[in-house]
Amino acid sequence: MSKTGKRLRLSKEEVELINEFRGSELDNINGNTALDLHLKERGINKDEVVSVKHWQNMSGELRFSIVTKENYGVNESTLLDDIKSLIDKHAPTYPKIKRTKGNHLLVINPADVHIGKLAVALETGDEYNTKIATERVLEGITGLIAKSKGFSIERVLFCIGNDILHIDNVYNTTTAGTPQDANGKWWQHFELALDVYVKCVEILRQIAPVDVIHSMSNHDYQSGFHLAHSLKSWFRNT
Repeated sequence: MSKTGKRLRLSKEEVELINEFRGSELDNINGNTALDLHLKERGINKDEVVSVKHWQNMSGELRFSIVTKENYGVNESTLLDDIKSLIDKHAPTYPKIKRTKGNHLLVINPADVHIGKLAVALETGDEYNTKIATERVLEGITGLIAKSKGFSIERVLFCIGNDILHIDNVYNTTTAGTPQDANGKWWQHFELALDVYVKCVEILRQIAPVDVIHSMSNHDYQSGFHLAHSLKSWFRNT
């Protein structure tokens, strides 16, 4: 017996009534069950089904969880070829640039950008958001390039990471779980950071060949790593 009283049990008649209701819900007007229609819509052969679970959502609609035999309907070779084809089609190819030999290394390191950080001037004395963050990166790089014009540049070292992103998950926290005030969604931050990094490399490669190095950081230890590899994929044909 629980603290709330006796546990209520269904009578035999009530169980039969529930089973009858569930059975009618699974029936379709054309004689097919809702499960049959679910499998048909998804191209699943009924003979390949190992187990089925079903439930009703808040709207009364039936939902299914289907487990099929291993690798059913999946051609591993074809799947990998499709992925490779998709990637190949979305990798920009940049024209080669005729270079003149230089003797200096230009180091560009936009650190602590914190794309996604939110600061309100009324509280902090200064405003900060994703727009300000991305604009400052491009303005800073433009300024450094202007200051380096008196030197013959042989290569550019572009340092990325160093808290380029402010949060590392859907909970608006750092990698260690420290809560942060965020401006926008985590995926928006990622897309903005990739966009600004691509623009930076496109600008810098006009000066000299660019080497990119990623520095892991405490705010975005995981997402910063993913961002670095996304940037690498973007320029893999260059």
